[in-house]
Amino acid sequence: MKEQSGRYTTHYASIHLAAIRYLLIYSLMLDDGRLKFGEMRNRITGAIEQLGFAAVLWEFFKALLNGALNRFRNALGKEMLEAITAAIDATVEEFLFKALQIDSDSVYAQLRAEELGIL
Repeated sequence: MKEQSGRYTTHYASIHLAAIRYLLIYSLMLDDGRLKFGEMRNRITGAIEQLGFAAVLWEFFKALLNGALNRFRNALGKEMLEAITAAIDATVEEFLFKALQIDSDSVYAQLRAEELGIL
């Protein structure tokens, strides 16, 4: 109940979303049969935390880059500045998807390895 909003509906939705998350984890646990509930929860939570940290860190760096690039707004022009910012954003997001192994090829490889019992 550490939501940033004091609204009842936000807390109500948060509780229900938490219940849905645990039901999904439980379903995965039943399908898998190899992990205990706590181990499955920790594995999924760890992956979500890693994505969350990467997203927050990227937003921080993006703010720093935008602040630095804004100093060149007059020299480069608005369109060029937006193009540079978009290119940097796309490149970093592509890198993060590959580094965190959440691109489609990595996800497929991980699922395939789990099917074969390697993971």
